[in-house]
Parts: sequence; C-alpha cells; structure tokens
Amino acid sequence: MNTNSKNMNILAMSAVDQNTLLELVNEYDVFFKNKEYVNLADVCYTANTGRGHYNYRLAFVFENRFDLIEKIKMIKESDLESKTDVGIYYGYTEKLKGRKLDNIDNGGIHNIIKTSTSCGEAVNKMAELYIKGETLNWDELYEDEKRWRVSVPVYPFAKIKCWAFNEEEFGQQYESENILNENVHQESYNGMNNCTKQLERELSLPNFKLNYLYNKKDVFKKEEIEIEFSKSFCGRLIVASKENFQELYILLLAGIEFLLYKYSGKEDIIVFIPSNFEGERRLINPIVPIRTKFENCRTFSDFLTVTRENYIKANENKQGSEKNIGDFPGVEYQNSRPVLNTIVTLNELHKSGQIEDVMFNTAFHFFYESNTLKVNIEYNGVFIEKTFIKGIVKHLENFFEVILSCYDIDLKAIDIINSKEKLQLKNGAGISELKIQDVYDLSNVQVSQFIKKPYSDMDSSDIKLYLANNNGFCPVGVAGEIYISSISIDKIADKDFDGITDDSLVKGITLYKTGHLGMWTEDGNMSYIGPQSQQVDVKGHCFNLRRIEVILKKYTGIKDVAVIDIEKEFCVYLVCGDRLEEKEVKLFLEKYIPEYMMPKYFMFVEKIVRTLDGEVDTGFLPDPLAIIHENSGKILPKSKIEKRLAEAWQRVLGIREFDVNDHFFELGGNSMKAVQIAAYLKKYNYIMEYKDLIKYPTIEKLSKHISVAG
Repeated sequence: MNTNSKNMNILAMSAVDQNTLLELVNEYDVFFKNKEYVNLADVCYTANTGRGHYNYRLAFVFENRFDLIEKIKMIKESDLESKTDVGIYYGYTEKLKGRKLDNIDNGGIHNIIKTSTSCGEAVNKMAELYIKGETLNWDELYEDEKRWRVSVPVYPFAKIKCWAFNEEEFGQQYESENILNENVHQESYNGMNNCTKQLERELSLPNFKLNYLYNKKDVFKKEEIEIEFSKSFCGRLIVASKENFQELYILLLAGIEFLLYKYSGKEDIIVFIPSNFEGERRLINPIVPIRTKFENCRTFSDFLTVTRENYIKANENKQGSEKNIGDFPGVEYQNSRPVLNTIVTLNELHKSGQIEDVMFNTAFHFFYESNTLKVNIEYNGVFIEKTFIKGIVKHLENFFEVILSCYDIDLKAIDIINSKEKLQLKNGAGISELKIQDVYDLSNVQVSQFIKKPYSDMDSSDIKLYLANNNGFCPVGVAGEIYISSISIDKIADKDFDGITDDSLVKGITLYKTGHLGMWTEDGNMSYIGPQSQQVDVKGHCFNLRRIEVILKKYTGIKDVAVIDIEKEFCVYLVCGDRLEEKEVKLFLEKYIPEYMMPKYFMFVEKIVRTLDGEVDTGFLPDPLAIIHENSGKILPKSKIEKRLAEAWQRVLGIREFDVNDHFFELGGNSMKAVQIAAYLKKYNYIMEYKDLIKYPTIEKLSKHISVAG
C-alpha cells in the first residue's frame, strides 16, 4: 500500500504514561515546525516500525504537514482527547495484545487494506485497532515501498542517575555521575532496549564480586585462568547447538547468566556482549548490555528463548554500538579505562582485540578449535578469589549436564552443586553436617543472637548451619544468609517466632533465618561476613558496612564505631577517648576504601547503645540530616505526603537539603523531572498532575493538591 496515496498517512505514538505521551507530542510539534521539508512518509515509517509501543497510545490520520501540525495543536489543547471525526485517536489499554495481527481475518493490515474501499478508511481502521492495544505488523504497510529511516523525535525518557553495577529499581541500571540524556529513547540508546522496557532509578546488578572484606582501594587487578572442557562435554554442546556457532554462543551466554542468577539470588541479570556492528568506522562502543528477567521464565526452554531473543535484538541495534562507553550508566574507571561487570565472547563470532580498551570484573572468552572448547577467564583479583573462578567452570559443566538432557526442566530445580561437591562439603562439616562450634569462633556472639531471641537452654551441639540465597544452597565462595536447624529450637520455638521459614531448602527440616551472612571456604569452613542488615549495594558494589567499622576500629583513639545506611549515604558514629577531627578520620579511611564507600556524615557521640543481641539501637543516635536542617534554619516536611514529596525531590533533583517552601524549578527542576516526580509518587499510590506542580511549585503548597489513587 502506498501511504502517500490520496495524501493519507498515519503516525503512531505511545508512552508508559500520559505525561510522557504529552512530552512526546510536544517534541513532534517542535520537530515538524522546524523541519519544513521533511519526508512525512519516511517519518511515519520510522516512528511506526522502529519503536516499541506502550499502553498509552495516540494515532494521527492526516493528509499533509499542515494538517498534522493542526491536529497536534488540537491534542495539546484538549489534553489527550480522542477526536475520531477529524482523525485523532487516543486510548489506553491495561494489557497489550502480544500477538501481531498479520495477514489474518480479524484485523491484519493486509486484510484491512483488502476490505477497505479507500486509503482513508484503511488507515482509520488501523488507528482504531492500535489504540485498543493491538500489536499491528506495521511493516506490512510499507512492504511494497522503498522507505528510509530518518531522524525523528526520540522518546522523552527522564534524565536519571543510575548506578554502575549492581537497588530498589534499574528500571534499568548505577549511581555514578554519568547521566542519561534527557531525551534518550529507550529502544535505541546504547542497545539498552535489550536490557529493559523501562529505565528506573537504580537496579541491583548481580555480579561476581564476592570478597566482601577486602581492604584495597584498587578498582581493578587483572588475573586470568584458562581451562579446557572435556571432549564429551564439548561434543554434547556442539550437538545441542546443531553445529551453529551463534547457537553455541547463545547456549554459553545462557549458562553464564544462569550462574549469575544462582549466585546472586536475584532474578534481574545483566551481562555485556560484543557488538556485531560491522562498518568502516572504528566503534566508539564495542559492547552492548543484555538484560534478562528470570521471573518470566519457568523452564530452561523459556529462558533459552528469552536469551536468544535478547541476543538477536542486541545485534539488530546498530545505532547503540556507536555510543560512547562512558555514557553507559555507572561506569567506573582505572587509568582512564572503564571497568564493567561481566562479558561473554566466542572466538568464532567476535574479533580478538575488539574490547581491549574495556576491563571487566569477569570476562569469559570461549574458544572453539579443532573440536575442543576452552575458556579463558579474566577476572578482577581485587574482588574475586581464584578458587571461586575454578568453581564457576565446574558449576557451568554441572548446569549443562542437567539441561542438555531436558530443556523443559524447571529452572528452580537445576542444582549446580553436584553430589560430589555436596559430599565434599559434608565431609568438611558442610551443608548437611555442620555444627556451629566446628566452623567459627565469634567473640561476644552467642547462638541466641542468631535466632533473634535469648534461649539459654539450647544445646549448641545439636545446631546445624546452612548457607542459602533466594535460589537455593550456596556453593563454595558464594555469599548467602546463614540458616540454622536444631531440634532444641524446634521444641521451644512458638508459632509466632519471626525467624521461622518454610522447609523448601531441606525437606522435613525447619530452618531459622539468622539475618547474618557467611560464605563457605574451600576447606569446608565458614567465613563470617556480618549482619545482612549491614549489606548494601552502592554504585554496583555489594559490600558490608562492617568493613568500614573494622577499619575505623584500628584507628588510635576510636573506642567504638557504628556505620548506618541513610538512603545509600552512610553516617559514621564515633566514640572517642580524645576529640578527633573529621578530616583526620577521612584521611585515614581514604587509605583503605574506595570513594564510593566513603561515609558522607561523621557524628561524634558519647555512647553507642546496643540491643541484647548486639545490634545498634539507632533510636539513641542523632539524625545527621535533622541536625543539618536545624542549623540551617530550614523548615522540614511534617505530614506524610510532605515527607514523600521531599523524598521524591531528593531522588530526582539530587539535593539532600531544602526547605518545604523552596521552589521546584529554582532547585533545578524541569518538565522531565516533573514526570519523574509523578512516576515516583505513583508507586506509593499518590497522583500528581503536572499542571499542579506548575501552579504550586513548593512542597508545602503542592502537598495540598496531591490525591490518593483509588
């Protein structure tokens, strides 16, 4: 069909919410007013076929540029009101139809064209289906034409600070000073469309950084190991991949993603792959991130399908591979070279030296030559032990031994710890037989501390320890929460005991959550990490606040110390014999910890009060933010909605201290940040209209015009 026939065109727009859709309309308004000679057919082709389509939808049926500009003006004035009589269609659908309407009787584009008496009737039918949430195969509309992709307004996604590697939301991904462009379209920027459908503020990106107690400031120290897989293992993989190197790579990529999933206990995984972009220019950015959500996968077959689709989409995105690596959210640097998390390569697909300017905490380089498969693993020795890297290869083999026999196996049922390793752990006082006195000696820590209640009549010889995360038992070198089983505890624990969990990890045995983290060592002992409440993710780095405490206790003059997490900005409370200067303490810490771990606040107190189980009682500690506000004379938020608004402003504007009467736009706010504020409030069932923020730009005034959803 010729979309220029009888001068009729259709332009589709969509967004995740109304405010963002209006922003996109504004972008097109400016675009068409400034681009007098743009080819409308090419613009429609690019917009309709080159992007994802979301729940809030808008379609314009128009004859020419002036007609379209007039209709855009009408939709802006009517605040997204459908006017089908003049060719303006607007709709919202709760759930999108996932199946494309192809050449079928119930509405495919071919069928619409076939049954329509005119071009105008056809495009109006398409517009009606589109706003109802149907997934039209727009390519059918242009298959007989030669159309070109042109520059069009990008999706007005918010300017967001995200962190570098590895929290509450990625929406999609790190908290460095790298800020995503305010007008970045999520389907074309850096290949990020393969990571997610929506960028959020932060995401905990699981990785292999497992040495929680290291005291080094280095960001990167390259180590490597090469291992050759057995002939039989290699043969099975080649058969499974049907002797296709792309399929072999997808299988290996899936294996690494699965290990990340098992090790981290998280269901949202990101790895990098080399870009297959081919051109004469040298790539500024030779890598593309891929995001996989395991929550959408029940079996390995489901998971493999998702991995394959992500890989294909990543390589379809040629634009992304020309972006600068420094624009990736949350990149750390050492000697001007970026340090990222995990990458997987295969020699038959990827050129050697393609990623030589980038460093990775773990890089899995697979080599297939002469019917043999090897893997060269480059890893960051600052965080990762060699013994753990060897374990990764063993677990990868275990994984494929299981899934190659049955692709339909439930992901939760795949155990990467084989019977030999379990026996090894068992003989070394491991998974099944570990007694608490056999593994570690913690000064001033009683068994009762681990189970949250002071039971004095427990028999400690009866207690067994387990290490597990959300995805099951942890192998050697992987941190997990310490669980306890004990007949003695079973006898005295009541039904309301808050430590009790289900028995899904060990059939027939009740386990008790301890709230503490540990890690099996190669000799069968346990390395104690600390309370889980002190475990934090900052800029992609997972570490325990206890590390900072341990270092500070070595400083002469410090008698007691506690580090508290206040929204990822740490406050150190110090009890000192003699008065110390904050500057002195900071200089000391800088010798042992990287910048992302440096506390923001230092408070000197007379005493740190602890509960019976040794935890810090924060109720007796001064609030550093309150003191700062008090000294500044600023008026703090009081009501629940004022506090929620203040929290949103802090996150979006990146400002910690302000008055409830401070002006949103004077603090650096803009229309895009207003959209972010509205989105943040929506998560807590609050509704904020953009026009209200314009009219009432202070927290004190705006709080009176916020409504509750439902």
